[in-house]
Amino acid sequence: MRVIVTGHPRSGTGYTAHCFRCAGWDVGHEKVGSDGISSWMWAVKSTEVPWGTPRNVYPGATTELHIMREPAAAISSIAYVEQSTEAWRAQWIAIPFDACPVERAIWSYLGWNLLILAQAPTHSVQLEHVEAKVSEITGEQSLEIPKGYRNDRLHTVLSADQIKATPWRHPITAQLWERVNAIYDRMAP
Repeated sequence: MRVIVTGHPRSGTGYTAHCFRCAGWDVGHEKVGSDGISSWMWAVKSTEVPWGTPRNVYPGATTELHIMREPAAAISSIAYVEQSTEAWRAQWIAIPFDACPVERAIWSYLGWNLLILAQAPTHSVQLEHVEAKVSEITGEQSLEIPKGYRNDRLHTVLSADQIKATPWRHPITAQLWERVNAIYDRMAP
């Protein structure tokens, strides 16, 4: 396997797999292709995953890419459309189930990304710059991504200011929000 891409749900693993396929690599989204996989579930080695192939069945890869989407966009999407896998993620990270969806999304986003970073991926990149990173990894200098790839699900979109103004049930969430943004900023090209 040449590449494993991980990130948090709703952070661009589908789009990243699409970019690799445009570069001529067979990287599946949440399923294994001949060159690798792009799956948020592969941040952990588990015998059971919500869907797709468990990571514990496969060896590592020469390249492990960690992607992170702009925090306000990610938190909005996670809070409103990614609750079905929250209990599964909570097996590995702390998520306060007595909190509001936005607060739980912050805890999950930070915890999952820290879990990935602890594995020392060979590359980390902001989703907004993933095309250049895929080009670098594959050596495909004329990478052309056809427009129109979308994995949108309708939901409320919150700004960073709206997220910060959320009444937190757990006061530490404000500090966690700042940590999420600091990690994302450190990944800038």
